[in-house]
Amino acid sequence: MGCRRSRLPLLRTLSASAALVYAALLDAESWPSWSACVGVEWDVPVGVDRPARVGDVRTIRSRTGRVRCRERVVEMVPDQRFSYQQAAGLFASRQRSVDLARAAHGGTDITWAAGGAACSGSPAE
Repeated sequence: MGCRRSRLPLLRTLSASAALVYAALLDAESWPSWSACVGVEWDVPVGVDRPARVGDVRTIRSRTGRVRCRERVVEMVPDQRFSYQQAAGLFASRQRSVDLARAAHGGTDITWAAGGAACSGSPAE
């Protein structure tokens, strides 16, 4: 039995540069002003400064309070990619990524993709 990856890509173009978008992704304290989350807590030792590092774990709370996710940062490529995976719960180990690319007419194309392993009788894709 193998597992295949499923992906749900979402694409958006912003007029901001990739550097500004990447900085916003790392600035979790600013997320409530532009996203559906109300807060982010990092599970790191006291005295460790932000921004995030690969291996860090964060807990994100939604505005409704009904959604709470624990995620582990798994890849960081400045101004290009920020990837994380569920650290606990039903969807543990499912990876998500935010990819940034220069848009054809300026600004930044942002692609958010959620991938996960869906096990079947076929080989992994």
